[in-house]
Amino acid sequence: DGATRDISKSREIQYISSDPQVATVTADGLVEAVDPGTTTITVTYKGKSVTVPVTVKFKKLSVPIDIKPRGPRNIVHLTGKGRLPVAILSTPDFDVAVVRPETVRFGPGRAKAVPGGEDEREERKERGVTPRPQQVEDVNHDGRPDLLLHFKIRDTGLACADTQATLTGFTTLGQRIDGIGAIQVVGPGCH
Repeated sequence: DGATRDISKSREIQYISSDPQVATVTADGLVEAVDPGTTTITVTYKGKSVTVPVTVKFKKLSVPIDIKPRGPRNIVHLTGKGRLPVAILSTPDFDVAVVRPETVRFGPGRAKAVPGGEDEREERKERGVTPRPQQVEDVNHDGRPDLLLHFKIRDTGLACADTQATLTGFTTLGQRIDGIGAIQVVGPGCH
């Protein structure tokens, strides 16, 4: 009919990435870079589609992480309904203060950071403070501040066969960070 309409908020619009290993796209159209490469985002509305090529380019910075930093082993219980603590460690060449916590994802499920473990939630609740998804503390006792994040175990996408897990995110300057840590997954069906 020649009319122009804003359909960006429509529930009938669908977004699909042809390669989620390069970029993912949320239900509301937010494209998130995952790894360097090329993909196509297809937008479909009422049977009509358009494709948009997307190229992801960035240099990765490997950062050390510590999964379950306060425990002697990195055992992840799949039946656990709790949160899994993961620390990004500062080094002489890397300060965690540059990490944008809201961009950090963990595991194959690309879980987002959530407010901390039960002890921290209760402590902050008693003080009348809202729990936060991250805290800065020296978890490895090297005199440098580390960034401690918590992830819902069920959102991590970890499976019995996994022996390592990856953390990704971005710095305030837009640099991609990656960290890999060893894990031992236990739960029903795991040997």
